Amino acid sequence: MSKKRPHGVGFLVRPPTDREPGDLNVWDVAAQWSARRWLRRLRSKLAAGQRAAEDSPAISAALDQHVQAVRAQINADVSAREGMVPAPYLVVLAIYTEALYREALKAGWHPPQVWSADDGVSMRLLACCEVASRRNGPSGASRRNGSVRR
Repeated sequence: MSKKRPHGVGFLVRPPTDREPGDLNVWDVAAQWSARRWLRRLRSKLAAGQRAAEDSPAISAALDQHVQAVRAQINADVSAREGMVPAPYLVVLAIYTEALYREALKAGWHPPQVWSADDGVSMRLLACCEVASRRNGPSGASRRNGSVRR
């Protein structure tokens, strides 16, 4: 007697190993969708910080510095993956952000009621969300083929 498999599960699908660096496949699409969704949820939790950056030149300047640091870190992470299975930029960004977020929660961090340029953890998390949103906007639109844009 054969076991019935759930609908749509007839075989195990694995990512292809013969991909070119710019190829986009179902794994990349799913990972990017998940990364984008997670970063949007975090951004909504940090919306007060975005408003504070719009109102305060000091917070805005600190955010810009953190955005540059996040970009440098993610570009370094992407470069370090050279020769390995490629990961879309947005996915690498989400992995970095989630690790930072989890460590912050372990240390007792919560989104601040009052934002300050001196709150490095909150500013860095907001900067990660800002980098993600700029990559999806008119000036930072990522390419569909998954290539890294610097």
